[in-house]
Amino acid sequence: MPVLRDGTPYEIRQVQVSDYEGGRYERIHEWLGEVDEFLFIEFDPGDLERNRKSWIEQVRDQGDTSHIIIAAFLNGEIIGQANLGLSREGHHRARNTGGWGVSVKKAYHNQGVGYQLLLEIERVARRLGLHKLEASVVERNEPAKALYLRKLGYQVEGRLREHFILDGGEYADELNIGKILD
Repeated sequence: MPVLRDGTPYEIRQVQVSDYEGGRYERIHEWLGEVDEFLFIEFDPGDLERNRKSWIEQVRDQGDTSHIIIAAFLNGEIIGQANLGLSREGHHRARNTGGWGVSVKKAYHNQGVGYQLLLEIERVARRLGLHKLEASVVERNEPAKALYLRKLGYQVEGRLREHFILDGGEYADELNIGKILD
């Protein structure tokens, strides 16, 4: 079982709809809104109900042929989550590749949660027979780049210039990263 820097253990497992009930989704939506500057989706308070419905639908539809959602749980609360999208349907030549995204509650940044979530994503990808994983990262997101490129061994495979608009309206490059699984 993984532990935070202070030694507190937490659990990593695939999510279920019940993990988002009883006000839990609202708390997750709130902290996602605090870290969404570098995410490819925004979590505005006014979008809560629409996002909840969409997210619950994704959780219900997850499976080995579409996508899988993994989360880190501390005392029953989600403190980080990662999704693995699978190129299984309609993309015969790319069915060996999966794409992922990850987000961690600010209070748990730099405590190994994102690292452990991505290690689990890689384990699941290997179990499913994937050959490669890929993702995108905003070039200015230095902590994410340190984790993905230096610690986990992903490589930059391309750059989309001024592709991402930061909260202040400033443009930033998006880096496409990938890793061949061994």
